[in-house]
Amino acid sequence: VLCIVMMAGLKYSEGITRCQIITLIVYLHYDTVIRVFPQSEQCSRGCMSIASIMTKRVVCVMMDDSLDTVRHIFEASGFHHLLVVEDDRLVGVISDRDYLKAISPFLDSVTERIRDRATLDKRVHQIMTRDPITLKATNTMVSAIELFNQHKISCLPVIDDHGKPIGIISWRDIFKYFAASVAQKRLS
Repeated sequence: VLCIVMMAGLKYSEGITRCQIITLIVYLHYDTVIRVFPQSEQCSRGCMSIASIMTKRVVCVMMDDSLDTVRHIFEASGFHHLLVVEDDRLVGVISDRDYLKAISPFLDSVTERIRDRATLDKRVHQIMTRDPITLKATNTMVSAIELFNQHKISCLPVIDDHGKPIGIISWRDIFKYFAASVAQKRLS
């Protein structure tokens, strides 16, 4: 999708910040420019802290938990990412895609064999992403967007000063926030 952005009436000398440009790009929806928000409103949106939009309910697993345990958690919770902890500190992340790559595609099928079922005996530490990129609750939404753009990741765990997970943010959370903001603006 090619988007051409014309910021009518705004000149670089009027103080357009990096925050505003990133926020403007997020407000583009395919070929539709929603609108450019005024400077004060836009910075309060784009520079918003992660704590206000992160998912605070996180599900953690231990490094030695089996993929069978992971399977049940994914099925029951509907989450796409699980945080891996050891001694209350974040040590890794496991996504539903990591899980699906690690198990046999023949599980729960008529052609399932013993070795297919044995893939559920693998341990979390064998397939998790180690040393994940993280954020602090005080980081801004702009910093999260930059990290998503720089790295090939789908979530960012949010940790406290001691490395304990306190939340998680995905690119879906950011889009949900902006979609709600746009819907609210359209109503007003």
